[in-house]
Amino acid sequence: KAAMKQFVKKYPMAKVWIAPGQYGPFGECGAIKAGMSADQIEKVVHAASKTMGYRVDGILPIGSLSKVSADNIMPKNLLPSWTNDDEFSVETLYVELPENAGPVSESAFHHKASNTLFVTDAVVCVPSSADFPIQPIFETYFDATVLVDPTFWPRTVLQAVFLPLRAESDSSGSQYYPGYEALANRLVRAPILRAFADARSPIKYA
Repeated sequence: KAAMKQFVKKYPMAKVWIAPGQYGPFGECGAIKAGMSADQIEKVVHAASKTMGYRVDGILPIGSLSKVSADNIMPKNLLPSWTNDDEFSVETLYVELPENAGPVSESAFHHKASNTLFVTDAVVCVPSSADFPIQPIFETYFDATVLVDPTFWPRTVLQAVFLPLRAESDSSGSQYYPGYEALANRLVRAPILRAFADARSPIKYA
């Protein structure tokens, strides 16, 4: 999200669709719901471009796109153009959390031909550094001495998923991170969402 303004500038022909309830520099982007007219949708999307600080072409509607189409509610600006050929099914979960914590939304994309699920943040699959070498992009931010440190990848992973950097030592005195060991090479629910969203709205996430 933080890099979207630069992305839009670099790829001006790209269409930008965002999940509902996103917060930008100037407020919250709003949400699109079944039953809204094309004019209502256009107003929400136009306002989102102002609150987010970059051009927004659409906001993914709450719920399942297949359910929306089944209800024959299909304004032109409700769906991305690439959903027209039925290649993807898309569903967006939107939850208003209690205690004024703000909305949480997650969009999942299922590519039917390859049976591939695309998600962002909802689940995490962390490869071990042995199976997945440190990628060149890290060289932009860290020097070689940092990257060769065997604790670099575990520490990076734990910070990325907002888990504590609790370290222990094995019998040889080498340092390791139990939290990373529990995550590596597993598909898990993103820990921050499990604690922040799931626990506060368990029925919606069941």
